[in-house]
Amino acid sequence: MLLGWFCTGLAAAFCTGVPASQMIVRGFVPQCPNSYGQPQVEAVYRGGRPVGAYVDDSLPDAAAVLQCAARFTTVYSGQSGPGPLPDGLREWYPVLDHRSRVGRAPAPGQAGYILQAFSWGDNIWDGAHAGRCTLNDDPTLCAARYQSPSPRQLRLMWCRASQHHPQVVLWYYAAQETRAVLSVERRPCSRDP
Repeated sequence: MLLGWFCTGLAAAFCTGVPASQMIVRGFVPQCPNSYGQPQVEAVYRGGRPVGAYVDDSLPDAAAVLQCAARFTTVYSGQSGPGPLPDGLREWYPVLDHRSRVGRAPAPGQAGYILQAFSWGDNIWDGAHAGRCTLNDDPTLCAARYQSPSPRQLRLMWCRASQHHPQVVLWYYAAQETRAVLSVERRPCSRDP
């Protein structure tokens, strides 16, 4: 199984702790802009070398961007909908907060999963989506209501996704979760955690 990390936004400063054998999603492939001319394909590195690209399927013109990226490299795509995508990664984000129950993992995409390693609310937009804040709140006060998921929640996500033997797992996380997720990955899973 290939492991990867999104090293953008809140997580960017902490990517130095990620083992070189794991993939890192970082930066953009400028040759593949969206309809507004902005680059939308993120580069995937392993051991410091580009090995692929990541495309979020929520983009308005994701299909065109996927075609562009495929000319250059292997493309992994976020997959929140039910339809299979080439090298699609099912986005599974079951944790809203510490009280969230982690159920069975849905079927993976063709390539595997994107797993959530954070709870919603570390910024004003996610905080409003989660009902912790409003868009009129102060971002600092909103962020103060954020809690990282518990090690137990992270472990359940990891183990239940691993039961499907995905080819690829990308962790989507905020900076302070790096150490917790690495420790989860290093421990073997029981049959049904």
